[in-house]
This record gives sequence, C-alpha cells and structure tokens, in this order.
Amino acid sequence: MAALISALAATTAAILAAANLIVSGRRESRKWTREVLIDTLSHFLDQAYAATKDAEAIRQARTDGSRELAKAIEAGAANRQAMISAMSRLRLLADQDTVTRANELRAAVKDLLAAAAAEPFTDEKLHDAKSAVTRGIESFIPAARRSIHV
Repeated sequence: MAALISALAATTAAILAAANLIVSGRRESRKWTREVLIDTLSHFLDQAYAATKDAEAIRQARTDGSRELAKAIEAGAANRQAMISAMSRLRLLADQDTVTRANELRAAVKDLLAAAAAEPFTDEKLHDAKSAVTRGIESFIPAARRSIHV
C-alpha cells in the first residue's frame, strides 16, 4: 500500500511539474514576443522621425546648394529601408490595425522623401508631405499602444 501511495505522489508531482513548465513557458514566450514588438514599434517610429529630419536636411542642402545633398538623400533612403525591414517583424507580431497604420506611415515617409528630392522642388509639396507624415504618426501611435496593451 505504501508503494502505491508513493507512486501516486510521484506521478502527481510529475504532472504538476509538467503543467508548471508549460504555463511558465507560455508566459515566457508572451513576454519575449511583447518585448520584441515594443522594440520593433519604437524602432519603426524612430526611423519615421529620422526620415523627417532627413527630408529637412535634403531641403536645406538644396536651398543652400550644399554638397551634403547626396549624403542627406542617402540617409533618408537608409531610414526608409530600416522602416521596410521593421515592417516584416510587425507583420508577424502586431495586430492588423497596427500593420495597416505602420504601412500608411511608411508610405507617407516615402512620399516626404520624394517631395524633398523632387525636381522641381516646391515648399507646398514638402509641407503637404510633412503633414501626411504627422497624421501617419498620430494614427500609428494609438494603434501601437493598443497592440502592446498599454
């Protein structure tokens, strides 16, 4: 009888240990996913702000006739490429609304950089493109916050 009770106790302990591993594993997986999502969302937003600064640098270089124009265009392209890379992670980790808002913001940034480098250049087109990026950021942030449950 003592052997039966001992066997039942050992079996129960093993079942409880397995259940604990499963639950803690899921919790850890959710924690990791949330951390990666937060990093990706903030990186994406940082790149949008940086590209906005790049567009201003492009405009300034064009106005001044500076040799920094190519460098500013290259920096804008690099920030836009970083946004495209972040979109892949967002498509895997974020909800559909966040992905949609991120894609709208990415497109607005692309248009802003194009407006800054366009021939002929107009301040009106640049202003409209900056406004679109601002609206994109204002739309993206609440979606991102919902995605991470803040």
